[in-house]
Amino acid sequence: MTSPIWLFFDLDETLYDETEFRISGHKAVSTWLDIHGILSREVSLTSLSTIVKDRGWAYGKIFDDLVRIHKLPESLVPTLVNVYRSHPPQINLYRDFVTFANSGRWEYTFGLITEGLGYIQRNKIKALGLSRWIDPSRWIITGELAPGSSKSQALPFTTAAILASGDGGRCVYVGDNPETDFDQPCRLGWVTLRLMRGMNSRKPGNAYIAETVKDFLSLEAVLRTL
Repeated sequence: MTSPIWLFFDLDETLYDETEFRISGHKAVSTWLDIHGILSREVSLTSLSTIVKDRGWAYGKIFDDLVRIHKLPESLVPTLVNVYRSHPPQINLYRDFVTFANSGRWEYTFGLITEGLGYIQRNKIKALGLSRWIDPSRWIITGELAPGSSKSQALPFTTAAILASGDGGRCVYVGDNPETDFDQPCRLGWVTLRLMRGMNSRKPGNAYIAETVKDFLSLEAVLRTL
């Protein structure tokens, strides 16, 4: 008898386009500035767009630059960061994930292993409606584990493996970032599948990745060979 498959997904970039979250956050910050009479929404959105165009999304001082450009108090930056992090995001699941999840929910047990602060990731999970397919008991968020936990450590994956051990399930991890997603699950004997999407799709692969797929249709084909 074939062992049941527990299919754990990364969240950001794997199940939705993270750029949507960042744009949504910038809109929330711009709205907050406008409501408080500090800077108009249109002006702040234009400035944020220019900073991103010049510096890229990975730039970590976007709000510092915003307050400097408009000669606002530097003490405003932590508040803007908090607004960005805590806002209810306007984001959408990849359509092919929805199709896959609807068809595969009876064949596989779904779980989530995601890196980040608990309240940020939970806001994303809620906005995406993931509880429809993934029970909250199978949401593993690094920020809610031991202090300093990350996917570069074994803990998130050993925690997931304990969930799967009850029915002798085989663990599969689907992620997108070759630098953070596959080392630990590979070392634990998991099947590791890389989805070639988003900002990390140009990064080179490595020996920790068992298979690379372009979309969830291709993923389903690979899963049927396990």
